[in-house]
Amino acid sequence: MMKDFEQLFDGWVEGTLTTEEASLFLEALKGEHPDFPQLIDRLLQEPLHTGMGTEELRARLYSGIAAKKAAQETPVRKLVRFPVKWAAAAVLVLMAGIAAWWIVNHNRQPEPGVMVVKGEMPRPGGDKAVLVLSNGKQLFLDSSANGQLAEQEGSLVFKSEEGRIDYRQQQAGTTETIAFNTLKTPRGGQYKLTLPDGTKVWLNAASSITYPTSFHGKERSVTITGEAYFEVAKMKARRGPGNMPFKVKVAGLTGEGGNMEIEVLGTHFNINAYVDEPVARTTLLEGSIKLAKGKDRFLMHPGQQAQLEDNGQFRISDNINPEEVLAWKNGFFYFDHADLKMVMRQIARWYDVSIEYRPGVTDMKFGGEIPRNANLDEVLKIMEVMKIRFIVEEKKIIVIP
Repeated sequence: MMKDFEQLFDGWVEGTLTTEEASLFLEALKGEHPDFPQLIDRLLQEPLHTGMGTEELRARLYSGIAAKKAAQETPVRKLVRFPVKWAAAAVLVLMAGIAAWWIVNHNRQPEPGVMVVKGEMPRPGGDKAVLVLSNGKQLFLDSSANGQLAEQEGSLVFKSEEGRIDYRQQQAGTTETIAFNTLKTPRGGQYKLTLPDGTKVWLNAASSITYPTSFHGKERSVTITGEAYFEVAKMKARRGPGNMPFKVKVAGLTGEGGNMEIEVLGTHFNINAYVDEPVARTTLLEGSIKLAKGKDRFLMHPGQQAQLEDNGQFRISDNINPEEVLAWKNGFFYFDHADLKMVMRQIARWYDVSIEYRPGVTDMKFGGEIPRNANLDEVLKIMEVMKIRFIVEEKKIIVIP
């Protein structure tokens, strides 16, 4: 068994394991064999032929353990992807909880860190939002009881046991008055919503959606800020044949990019349009959509992503990885060659913190997945394995070289 494990270890270092072999290797790492911790320590001290240091290799091992553990604790979707080939210079953002799991299960002592914490450590985000009714009344949903919350023009508003806002449209023709509601998530919040037509919406942190409480007329129209994922339901037109179009207006964009509008009939897509991001991204997962910006029109197909830059330029990218786009909805951060500031912006929104960079901080690329329910100190401590350091002061993260 030990010889087999050493061979798997060598294959992991060299990046030659098949998916099946990688699975066996990670299962062995998770095992309780008393010799495994000592064996790994010995193997880590041997010369490495990939140009990677001991710390980075150990980080990769921890990443695999956490990936396997996360998959077992998240039965909804299989998240483990075992790498077949590793680039020696790649910098890996690790899955949170890795080092802690290893230390607890193998009685290891953590290496001295450089992170300084002043005050209480910010907690990860959760299901938090504010529903603003047509009369201006605000309902704080994380503290609201389940059941009917309000009656708006043409619809009843409910909070489900699953923590979702549902609109149940009353009998057609009851009223033609149009009332608008707004669902807003704070930094550190997320929420789910079912519109009166059955369309499902997921809101990421620091986002909002404004919508009518019942749909009349020739089209359905909503306005968003931040990031949202849509699964649009088809709705028959009230007059004439066909379906009623569904339009999403993206507000709050700055620069020459300006606002944009998306028209769909029935489809799945994600919009990431934070004002602090240099590019607004609309990704189509299913169906087709039309994007409008000024006089320009773009027709998108599944697997494509439209990128609107601050200077107003559109770019269409093909073969987008859907797991990367939907990771936030499925409870993960996902980074693929993401630069440091992009990573920190996502961390800032989810943990509700500000970011400060000290002089001398260099950029680096990150790749990998991190569970969004990980504690902030776990995430930062593991990132420090990659020779980047942090100071946490109340609600601020200071990045230092």
